[in-house]
Amino acid sequence: MRLFATRLKEFVPTSPPKRPNRMLRNGRVEDQVFGDAENLYRRYSKEHWVGDTFVSAGFKFPRPSVNREKYSQPEDVVYSDDGKFTGWGVLEFRVENIPQRLVDGAGRPYLFFPWHTPEEDNYAHSEIWCESESQRGQHADPSSQTKKRFRTILSQHVRVRIAATM
Repeated sequence: MRLFATRLKEFVPTSPPKRPNRMLRNGRVEDQVFGDAENLYRRYSKEHWVGDTFVSAGFKFPRPSVNREKYSQPEDVVYSDDGKFTGWGVLEFRVENIPQRLVDGAGRPYLFFPWHTPEEDNYAHSEIWCESESQRGQHADPSSQTKKRFRTILSQHVRVRIAATM
């Protein structure tokens, strides 16, 4: 009888771990001070890799979502209350790896930078924003060629922090 109970336990689904307190906003304000050496974390799936290369399309545009190292651990990026990111991996790259300024084919310059956009259940949540140099304070939508260049440059700097199994 004891053997049966042990085997039965092996097949009982487990619930995901409780959300770590560090992830909760708890009234904390935005922090727009990013150091160049601060790591940013982004989740990925195996389909974002071809050979030994991260596919630049893994960075959605506009405003790719990341978590800040200053307020999170790499595993926070794949946390979900329902376990939907189980098997996903985590990439890291430094703030200094974000191309700060790219000029499109028509000579229009675009600026790229991290922006802290905390959520109630994920204080470290941030995005990489894009603005036209001539219209600061407004989100810009650069040409597809500029977006591709941005993604390509950034994808060359990613490192796997947690390997994806899915």
